[in-house]
Amino acid sequence: MNKENTLNVRRLVGAILLALGAISGFIEAQSVSSLAMFGRIRDYQGFLYWFAACGIGIAIWYFVTLKSQPNKKAELIVKIIFYVVVGANIIFALMSDVSNAAGFGIGLMIAYSIGCPWGKKGYKKHPYPVAQEKETAKD
Repeated sequence: MNKENTLNVRRLVGAILLALGAISGFIEAQSVSSLAMFGRIRDYQGFLYWFAACGIGIAIWYFVTLKSQPNKKAELIVKIIFYVVVGANIIFALMSDVSNAAGFGIGLMIAYSIGCPWGKKGYKKHPYPVAQEKETAKD
């Protein structure tokens, strides 16, 4: 079996959870749109839109890269940016007294954690590519 053509199941599960969470976030944000003229509900709607946009963006990236070998630098950069930005927004949501949106952001982080590679080697069946070093003969 060729490893390049196999499906990365963990990434697929993470993508599905992120997509479902993003769609439910958009639906929830639209359901409160008639009340969004008020401060706290407007903040809640704004956080939901932002978290849902992040979730759908990562889900699309996961769906596109399901069968490809993960790139270690790209995965690390996205992981750092995602956790810092979403974590900062969760803290801001909690400080703004919008705990429901913060809970949605935490759920988004959990769904992302399910699909992203952990460890130095990447996924178990889809490891990071190993750089082949050229051996030079010393004279």
